[in-house]
Amino acid sequence: MTGMQMPSGVHALVRRTHEERVMRALQENGAMSRGEIARVVGLSRTTLSEITGTLLQRGAIVVVDTDASRREGSGRPAERLALDPASAQFMGVDFGHRRVHVVVADASHEIMVSGSVRYEDTATWKTRTELALELVDRLSGEAGVHYGALQGIGIGVPGPYPAPRGAAWPRATAGTTVLRPAPEGVDVAFAERFDAPVIVDNNTRLAALAEAISGADSVADLVYVRLSDGVGG
Repeated sequence: MTGMQMPSGVHALVRRTHEERVMRALQENGAMSRGEIARVVGLSRTTLSEITGTLLQRGAIVVVDTDASRREGSGRPAERLALDPASAQFMGVDFGHRRVHVVVADASHEIMVSGSVRYEDTATWKTRTELALELVDRLSGEAGVHYGALQGIGIGVPGPYPAPRGAAWPRATAGTTVLRPAPEGVDVAFAERFDAPVIVDNNTRLAALAEAISGADSVADLVYVRLSDGVGG
């Protein structure tokens, strides 16, 4: 090694780390210009240009559009980069008291398919899960979308999860909704079906997390209130 030259092994490790940071930023934020990426990951424009050039050549990221519609003043529009949409898919399953909603997005955060199906609030979780999987299959057939690139599944359920053992839940009365907390293992059918990581949590908490991460404005603290068949937060 002469002068300030970096050993090839260390250089490769640093470069791979930079690439992972850029890919993570695009995964979390969707399409971004190089300037926006540089601010998020803290890399110089020169280093970022080299990293994004390599990722573009490799096909890991693509140019999706420019920031011309949002740009103020004159100047050349900046290209916006995103993960190759075909490189990954992510599924969200939101179980409500009377319906389940399914959304599948690609790596660039674009919605590929979405839909919902209703059920009675007295339906068992076995029935709800079966209806959700049937909906997933129907959406695939209608849109011609296959789930071969599925990287993860997030499942939102009403009420506490996992439900406290031995808890006594109130019986339904006229005009009220039956509270049926999801049992532990509600993720098993999805994990076995798609061979992808699955997380399950209260749907209001997951919605708050999504708003904090992907909302229009970056905030340090967030209060999220959901008004539905009940009130959550």
